Amino acid sequence: MVALGDIAEVNPRLSERPGSDELVSFLPMASLGTDGTTEAGEERPFAEVSKGYTPFLDGDLLIAKITPCFQNNKIGQARIDHRVGVGSTEFHVVRPRLDVADARYLLHFLRRDQVRAEGERRMTGSGGQRRVPASFLQHLQLPLPPLDEQRRIAHVLDSADRLTNRVEGMTAALDGLGPALFRALFQDLADEWPVRQLGEFVSDSRLGLVRAASAQAPDLPHAYMKMDAISRSGHLLPEKFTRVAASEVERATTSVRDGDLLFNTRNTRDLVGKSVVYRGASVLYNNNLMRLRFTPDVTADYVHGYLWSRAGVRQLEARKVGTTSVFAIYAKALATVTLPVPPRSLQTTFSQALAGAAATREDLCQRRIRFDGLRRSLQVRAFSGQL
Repeated sequence: MVALGDIAEVNPRLSERPGSDELVSFLPMASLGTDGTTEAGEERPFAEVSKGYTPFLDGDLLIAKITPCFQNNKIGQARIDHRVGVGSTEFHVVRPRLDVADARYLLHFLRRDQVRAEGERRMTGSGGQRRVPASFLQHLQLPLPPLDEQRRIAHVLDSADRLTNRVEGMTAALDGLGPALFRALFQDLADEWPVRQLGEFVSDSRLGLVRAASAQAPDLPHAYMKMDAISRSGHLLPEKFTRVAASEVERATTSVRDGDLLFNTRNTRDLVGKSVVYRGASVLYNNNLMRLRFTPDVTADYVHGYLWSRAGVRQLEARKVGTTSVFAIYAKALATVTLPVPPRSLQTTFSQALAGAAATREDLCQRRIRFDGLRRSLQVRAFSGQL
């Protein structure tokens, strides 16, 4: 085992300072991904960014030192368009000594869960300003096999990452299929269909069950869906479910079943109005969500697609009311949203296509879980001398 500081420089200076007019790559914190990559950066003359930022070289390792970026695994290798980069002051820079350490090998070691957990314990400061000190990185102990072996290990782990990233890309493409299909099926013909108010088609609406955080625990009997279980793109996130106790009456009145639409009535301004069509076994849901069921004239999938369309988003935005931090869209206001009503057969075609995409997406999610398990297993073996 060796200390990282013995085989790499932590927060090194530039040996050759760029000229004032030399172009460099500027990387704010947002340019450092959670997948070990960086953006190419914005092109800037060095004079514009020479003060108040962190300099680094192409190929250096960048580590977000501030919470929550460090815990979110914002640790990657700079891949920029210029020799020199300049970035956030919240970056630590690690520059391997290339005669003894491979940059990709070090990157995979630093991105391990164990390193992040230990780094979080070593953070200094308070509240949202806690940071990983440079001394933690300098003294971090890691195995150091011969350079050729480091490169072989890095190649294996890079390959595992590519598999995971490929599945993530395919999943993201499927996530965009619903809105694209909605536009293709309904947008061009919208003027030909009658326009009605949403409230005309709501056969049942109900807010969910109030449960304080202190009344939620993993060992309680019933799954409980809160507003964070609806993603920013309108997808269900079952991993966000918590668990609660509930009476038989509460379960009967505030459960959501397969095919119901859930609408987020209270949240921050940018998040209020999220919706999702629930799929799965019945669960309880939170009082910041409203359960909607419809008459046979419309499907939940169609209403959901419309609410996420440009026209739907525009109408929801006009109905938001609230204070600086909390906004709401009340049931009476939601009921006044107008929408074109296409033939039921076309809505059914839309639902069937979404169901097929959802099945494919679920298969990809299962593959992602398997690939993540493989990657973690390879990491353990790689850094314990078993790979």
